[in-house]
Amino acid sequence: MKHLIAFLLLFSGIYCYSQSDSLVSYKDMVINVDNLYAISDKGKLSVWNLNTLEKQIIDTDTVTYTAISKDRNGVIHLGSKTGFLAKLDPNTFQIRIVSKLKVKHSKQVYNIFFNSDNKMFVVVDSGIYDPVNNKLWSEFKNKKLELQGMKRKRFLFFSYNVPTDVYFIPPDYAFMDSNNRIWMGKMFGEFGTAFYVFDAKDEKIVDLDFWTNYNGLYLQSVFEDDQKNVYITSGLQHFSNSGSIYKIENTNVSTLFYTRNVEDKQSVESNLFIGPGTFNVTEQKLYFATQIGIYRATVPKESTIKELELLFSPELLTVRENHAIGWQMAIKKMEFTLDNRLIYLTSINGIGVYDGTKNVILK
Repeated sequence: MKHLIAFLLLFSGIYCYSQSDSLVSYKDMVINVDNLYAISDKGKLSVWNLNTLEKQIIDTDTVTYTAISKDRNGVIHLGSKTGFLAKLDPNTFQIRIVSKLKVKHSKQVYNIFFNSDNKMFVVVDSGIYDPVNNKLWSEFKNKKLELQGMKRKRFLFFSYNVPTDVYFIPPDYAFMDSNNRIWMGKMFGEFGTAFYVFDAKDEKIVDLDFWTNYNGLYLQSVFEDDQKNVYITSGLQHFSNSGSIYKIENTNVSTLFYTRNVEDKQSVESNLFIGPGTFNVTEQKLYFATQIGIYRATVPKESTIKELELLFSPELLTVRENHAIGWQMAIKKMEFTLDNRLIYLTSINGIGVYDGTKNVILK
């Protein structure tokens, strides 16, 4: 009987997702001082006032937006499924289309970033694109990924495909650090992650040689602390749970936490499916999501994380992982507001706001 219940639970997430009108999925979010901006999986914009948590607008625009960002001046920018770039008026919340991509073989805008000079870079189907100078970077090397790319070649009147590891896969996660590096990843479940880094200051693709010794990356998030150290969380549910947290100082990589290395093999922490994380500058602590709830930990100067604190466990639904025998992580992104509230983006339950005591879900 217990095996039957487990089987039903394994597939119930898909059923709930397709049947319930109360569930809502947001693709991405952006926070500024006063407001929270998010675009749904249907390409619509929603805005909440961070002081009152009341929804300001519900977008009825016919354009399907697929990317949201803010520039160095705090201006909100949007990108569409058909290649339009737009700006949001902060007073009227009206969206104004300002340009359209000219890059060939790419329509959708996946992400928008601004370097320290406030220069825009757009993630498109074929790579990283500079819309002002019409320049594209697409020659990314795919390492540690068990998926083979193909390149079309011609000889006289014949054309044929040859295997290649140099190609670009549009990411489902991207982050820009304070050193102008854009970290991007497309997760393929048990097959690993197509993992790329682009330097938006020197405008070049970064070789990932420093990552050579780290196999099995199942990218969940990239973030940094106030000392410009970069952290990567990796997690997968495939027959069993697994997860790691890595710290990158310059190009030196260390493993801060690995679920299977917990001393007490019978503890909850030895079986964690680790999701996205973020760094709390006020507390100087690392926060990360798991299948159980959101944990907090102090980052040691040396060695690995020894003690974890479970803060709270929101009741969230999730969906199946496309390329693994298990679930996707229910939480997709986490970030702190200036007044130290944790904002977390879920797969299908809206956006959570946790102030240390109270947890509110925005839909």
